[in-house]
Amino acid sequence: MLHFTIEHKPDFAMVVLHLEAGQKVYAEPEAMVSMDKTLKLKAGLKGGVMQSISRAIGGESLIVNTFTAMDDGELRLSPSTMGDVCHYSLATGGLILQKGAFLAHSEGVG
Repeated sequence: MLHFTIEHKPDFAMVVLHLEAGQKVYAEPEAMVSMDKTLKLKAGLKGGVMQSISRAIGGESLIVNTFTAMDDGELRLSPSTMGDVCHYSLATGGLILQKGAFLAHSEGVG
């Protein structure tokens, strides 16, 4: 389970993630505010070329940052424009977002 808090709501929201060793988070390239040195950052295509093109058509970036915790650490993410952030669990169903609305997700989300 991913542990996080959302700070500075509603105008300058920031997600503070507390990652345990081995956990991964996927985020938009411009979303990282800061990260502990215990985290590893890798940028690249996620889900193959076709899924990356689909994201680009939807207004998101082709590139997705993958943050992997080598040991427990903290990651701070914020949208590239000021505004609020909310958490939505996909356990109850899917979600369609408007252009620019995606910030980050944990493992298990396509």
